[in-house]
Amino acid sequence: MMKGLLANRKAFSPIIATIILCAAVLAVGMSLWSFTYSVSNSLQTSYFNEVKAEVEVISERFTVEHVSYDHDTSIFYVWVYNYGEVNIEVDVYVYIEGELLGKNVTATSIPSTEFLDVRVSPITVSEGSSILIEAISRRQNVLYETYVVTAR
Repeated sequence: MMKGLLANRKAFSPIIATIILCAAVLAVGMSLWSFTYSVSNSLQTSYFNEVKAEVEVISERFTVEHVSYDHDTSIFYVWVYNYGEVNIEVDVYVYIEGELLGKNVTATSIPSTEFLDVRVSPITVSEGSSILIEAISRRQNVLYETYVVTAR
């Protein structure tokens, strides 16, 4: 009887077909799982980076602590204090009556809890002029300060 089953090759055909079909289904399932896992992992990383960037924007704190103008060298000094938790990069623009006088857009880096003087030159202003200072961080936080030029 055993010899008769082994001699009939048609009996193995459905078993082999079922094994091949199961292997194909498992391969497609594993590739689909792998694809969805990589996409979800990528989305998770992207979401984390976006949230971290927003937290840094919110944590960014800076102020213009002091302003002075040197008549002899025509240099405008703006002391910026970073009192936030993250390091910042600041660009400074100087306006008089709505007209841009000078700028420092070198992205001056200021570590957390430190002062740094940002120099804008050359600027020629007269005594008593009202100057508008605009400090913009690279995370697009903006600070405005006014300064009146005093005598030498």
